[in-house]
Amino acid sequence: MKVGFLSGLGLSLGDYFSLRAAQAATTPREDPPADSAILIFLDGGLSHLESFDPKPEAPIDYRGDLGSVRTVTGEYFGGLFPQTASIADKIAIIRTVNHSAKFHLRAKGNMLTGRDTKPEIIYPSYGSIVSHELGPRANLPAYTCIPSLLDPNLGYGYL
Repeated sequence: MKVGFLSGLGLSLGDYFSLRAAQAATTPREDPPADSAILIFLDGGLSHLESFDPKPEAPIDYRGDLGSVRTVTGEYFGGLFPQTASIADKIAIIRTVNHSAKFHLRAKGNMLTGRDTKPEIIYPSYGSIVSHELGPRANLPAYTCIPSLLDPNLGYGYL
Protein backbone atom coordinates (compact mmCIF):
# COMPACT_ATOMS: atom_id res chain seq x y z
CA MET A 1 0.00 0.00 0.00
CA LYS A 2 2.85 2.36 0.80
CA VAL A 3 4.40 1.84 -2.64
CA GLY A 4 0.99 2.28 -4.27
CA PHE A 5 0.53 5.56 -2.44
CA LEU A 6 4.00 6.73 -3.47
CA SER A 7 3.27 5.92 -7.12
CA GLY A 8 0.43 8.40 -6.85
CA LEU A 9 3.11 10.98 -6.04
CA GLY A 10 5.08 10.06 -9.17
CA LEU A 11 7.58 7.67 -7.57
CA SER A 12 8.25 4.32 -9.21
CA LEU A 13 9.10 1.10 -7.39
CA GLY A 14 12.77 1.67 -8.35
CA ASP A 15 12.64 5.17 -6.84
CA TYR A 16 11.15 3.72 -3.66
CA PHE A 17 13.93 1.15 -3.25
CA SER A 18 16.61 3.74 -4.08
CA LEU A 19 15.26 6.01 -1.35
CA ARG A 20 15.15 3.10 1.11
CA ALA A 21 18.77 2.19 0.31
CA ALA A 22 19.88 5.81 0.73
CA GLN A 23 18.08 6.02 4.06
CA ALA A 24 19.69 2.78 5.26
CA ALA A 25 23.12 4.07 4.27
CA THR A 26 22.70 7.26 6.32
CA THR A 27 21.09 5.62 9.37
CA PRO A 28 23.77 4.86 11.97
CA ARG A 29 24.22 1.15 12.54
CA GLU A 30 23.54 0.05 16.08
CA ASP A 31 25.77 -2.77 17.29
CA PRO A 32 23.96 -5.55 19.13
CA PRO A 33 24.49 -5.59 22.89
CA ALA A 34 27.17 -7.92 24.21
CA ASP A 35 25.84 -11.23 25.45
CA SER A 36 29.05 -12.27 27.23
CA ALA A 37 31.79 -10.67 29.26
CA ILE A 38 35.15 -11.85 30.53
CA LEU A 39 36.67 -10.04 33.49
CA ILE A 40 40.38 -10.68 33.96
CA PHE A 41 41.27 -9.49 37.44
CA LEU A 42 44.99 -9.92 38.04
CA ASP A 43 45.01 -10.10 41.82
CA GLY A 44 48.65 -9.95 42.76
CA GLY A 45 49.53 -10.96 39.23
CA LEU A 46 51.23 -9.41 36.27
CA SER A 47 52.04 -5.71 36.37
CA HIS A 48 49.86 -3.47 34.24
CA LEU A 49 53.08 -2.09 32.72
CA GLU A 50 53.93 -5.58 31.39
CA SER A 51 50.45 -6.45 30.19
CA PHE A 52 47.76 -4.05 29.02
CA ASP A 53 49.21 -0.62 29.85
CA PRO A 54 52.92 -0.58 28.93
CA LYS A 55 53.17 3.21 28.46
CA PRO A 56 55.72 3.16 25.59
CA GLU A 57 55.70 6.96 25.31
CA ALA A 58 56.47 7.51 29.00
CA PRO A 59 59.96 8.23 30.37
CA ILE A 60 62.05 5.07 30.66
CA ASP A 61 61.57 4.91 34.46
CA TYR A 62 57.80 4.49 34.02
CA ARG A 63 57.68 1.97 31.15
CA GLY A 64 57.41 -1.76 31.30
CA ASP A 65 60.71 -3.66 30.96
CA LEU A 66 59.41 -6.15 28.38
CA GLY A 67 58.64 -3.68 25.61
CA SER A 68 55.33 -3.20 23.86
CA VAL A 69 53.48 -4.26 20.74
CA ARG A 70 51.03 -2.12 18.78
CA THR A 71 47.49 -3.48 18.56
CA VAL A 72 45.24 -3.53 15.49
CA THR A 73 43.37 -0.57 17.00
CA GLY A 74 46.53 1.50 17.55
CA GLU A 75 46.86 0.98 21.30
CA TYR A 76 49.82 -0.75 22.93
CA PHE A 77 49.96 -4.01 24.88
CA GLY A 78 52.93 -5.52 26.66
CA GLY A 79 55.56 -7.13 24.44
CA LEU A 80 54.50 -10.64 25.49
CA PHE A 81 50.99 -10.20 24.04
CA PRO A 82 51.32 -10.06 20.22
CA GLN A 83 48.47 -12.51 19.62
CA THR A 84 46.15 -10.65 21.97
CA ALA A 85 47.14 -7.41 20.24
CA SER A 86 46.00 -8.92 16.93
CA ILE A 87 42.43 -9.30 18.24
CA ALA A 88 42.28 -6.05 20.23
CA ASP A 89 39.35 -4.87 18.11
CA LYS A 90 37.25 -7.62 19.73
CA ILE A 91 38.00 -6.79 23.37
CA ALA A 92 37.68 -3.79 25.68
CA ILE A 93 40.53 -2.69 27.91
CA ILE A 94 39.55 -0.38 30.75
CA ARG A 95 42.46 1.72 31.99
CA THR A 96 40.57 4.42 33.87
CA VAL A 97 39.49 2.58 37.01
CA ASN A 98 40.34 4.13 40.36
CA HIS A 99 39.18 4.02 43.96
CA SER A 100 39.64 5.76 47.28
CA ALA A 101 40.42 2.66 49.36
CA LYS A 102 43.45 2.90 51.59
CA PHE A 103 44.51 -0.76 51.42
CA HIS A 104 44.46 -3.53 48.82
CA LEU A 105 41.84 -5.86 50.29
CA ARG A 106 39.20 -3.14 50.48
CA ALA A 107 40.22 -1.84 47.03
CA LYS A 108 39.83 -5.35 45.62
CA GLY A 109 36.30 -5.57 46.99
CA ASN A 110 35.53 -2.19 45.48
CA MET A 111 36.85 -3.25 42.07
CA LEU A 112 34.96 -6.56 42.01
CA THR A 113 31.61 -5.35 43.32
CA GLY A 114 31.48 -1.69 42.34
CA ARG A 115 30.74 -0.80 45.97
CA ASP A 116 32.73 0.54 48.88
CA THR A 117 32.91 -2.73 50.77
CA LYS A 118 32.09 -3.05 54.44
CA PRO A 119 32.69 -6.16 56.55
CA GLU A 120 29.04 -6.37 57.62
CA ILE A 121 27.68 -6.52 54.04
CA ILE A 122 28.97 -8.86 51.36
CA TYR A 123 27.97 -7.35 48.04
CA PRO A 124 27.48 -9.49 44.92
CA SER A 125 30.22 -9.50 42.30
CA TYR A 126 29.76 -8.26 38.74
CA GLY A 127 29.49 -11.84 37.50
CA SER A 128 26.76 -12.65 40.03
CA ILE A 129 24.77 -9.56 39.09
CA VAL A 130 24.98 -10.31 35.37
CA SER A 131 24.04 -13.94 36.03
CA HIS A 132 21.08 -12.86 38.17
CA GLU A 133 19.80 -10.32 35.64
CA LEU A 134 20.33 -12.27 32.41
CA GLY A 135 19.65 -15.77 33.70
CA PRO A 136 21.19 -19.01 32.45
CA ARG A 137 22.37 -19.60 28.89
CA ALA A 138 21.98 -22.83 26.96
CA ASN A 139 24.89 -25.21 27.59
CA LEU A 140 26.94 -22.56 29.43
CA PRO A 141 27.13 -21.55 33.06
CA ALA A 142 25.82 -18.07 33.72
CA TYR A 143 28.90 -17.21 35.79
CA THR A 144 32.22 -18.93 36.34
CA CYS A 145 35.13 -17.89 38.50
CA ILE A 146 38.53 -19.46 38.08
CA PRO A 147 40.18 -20.81 40.18
CA SER A 148 37.40 -20.68 42.80
CA LEU A 149 34.82 -18.65 44.67
CA LEU A 150 36.80 -18.61 47.92
CA ASP A 151 36.97 -14.83 47.89
CA PRO A 152 33.67 -13.32 49.13
CA ASN A 153 34.10 -10.47 46.65
CA LEU A 154 33.66 -12.96 43.80
CA GLY A 155 30.46 -14.57 45.04
CA TYR A 156 26.75 -13.91 45.01
CA GLY A 157 26.72 -11.71 48.12
CA TYR A 158 23.18 -10.97 49.25
CA LEU A 159 21.51 -12.12 46.00
